[in-house]
Amino acid sequence: VDGKQPNDAALKKAAIRHAKEMLGLDLSGCTNWLKFVEFNYSRENGEAARTTVFIPNVWSKFTEMEPKSQVSQESKEVEEEIEEEVEDPEDSSKKTTIKKKVTTTKNVDKVEIKPHEMTLTALLDYDCTRAGPEEVSELILTADCFDEMLQRDFGMDLLEILRKKKQEVDQAEADKKRKREEEEAAEAAKKQKLEEEEALKKQKTEAEEKEEAAKKEEKKEEEKKEEEKEKPKMILQHHINQEMLVPFQYFDRTPQGAIVQGHLKRESLEAMLYQLGDFSKREVDDLLSAVGLARPIGFRQPPPVLYYIKMATTTTEVPAPEEKKEEEKKEEGEKMEEDGEEAGEEAGEAADDGKTTEESLNKMLLKDLRAMCVSRGLSDKGKKAELVERILKGED
Repeated sequence: VDGKQPNDAALKKAAIRHAKEMLGLDLSGCTNWLKFVEFNYSRENGEAARTTVFIPNVWSKFTEMEPKSQVSQESKEVEEEIEEEVEDPEDSSKKTTIKKKVTTTKNVDKVEIKPHEMTLTALLDYDCTRAGPEEVSELILTADCFDEMLQRDFGMDLLEILRKKKQEVDQAEADKKRKREEEEAAEAAKKQKLEEEEALKKQKTEAEEKEEAAKKEEKKEEEKKEEEKEKPKMILQHHINQEMLVPFQYFDRTPQGAIVQGHLKRESLEAMLYQLGDFSKREVDDLLSAVGLARPIGFRQPPPVLYYIKMATTTTEVPAPEEKKEEEKKEEGEKMEEDGEEAGEEAGEAADDGKTTEESLNKMLLKDLRAMCVSRGLSDKGKKAELVERILKGED
């Protein structure tokens, strides 16, 4: 970088130049450069130094990134064995072939820089206590900062999911309470109606009572018939919200980065919530209780765990696809067999003549068209049908 105190614009230009020369990546199209980490050094000799780490928005420019190795040409002496024709010492008119070694100079490829891909987990596992160059320490510290950023982002996503779940649980409890109150009110109204009916019953004549009893019996029969009607067959349909799984899977990982457990312990989620903000113990308990992670009582109770894939799965009932009745299946099968036999007979007749004539093909096509018209409720007679038949027969 030119200048003793370069600004951010000069650092970006230098980064674009180095990335193109060393990795073959053109970052000039990246419009957003996040100034992520900055290292400031005070040397023993009094000089100051600074290292700045930028994160460009490469995801908006590259669908796939394939860094290339930096290769240079160098001259190298190579010893080779060649064949050469010489005169035969015994007979000068003849020539013989001999092998000898010679040294030649060739240009060979020399790999100056070879890109090496590493996962974030592998960088986090690096032993920082080992002595190494400044560049390695800067890389490891940058990886730590990047991991903290992801923990915060995915932690906020988890917090939003837990809050929504708590709202759903609170709404379900409110709906349950309202339904219970409505049932109690309906029961009270029913009881009052029965009492009124009993009071009126004493005032009614015998004929009126018989008529009312007949109406009630008729109403019961109608209700019974409605219940006996065939209900549509329902099946369960499961849908997994993949976006909801991502933040949980980030925290549910081994040191090698693999996701193997499929669940998170309450203590892990509790510690994460305390790191995200100034939450009270009651607020954390309310959020975790909404997803079935109530605080354990006593030491013998096993620690609760959250199976997040179950929480991300929505199950709904949908009507099952209608199945054709056995009679319809049988009729369709018989019809297909008959059509196949007739087509086979027509094809056999054409084959007997030694070739399939155009006339036989037209007959088969006309038959198929008539069958299609009948199956769709259309008439196979009339002007349109006659026109199609005339066209196939080649009439004007």
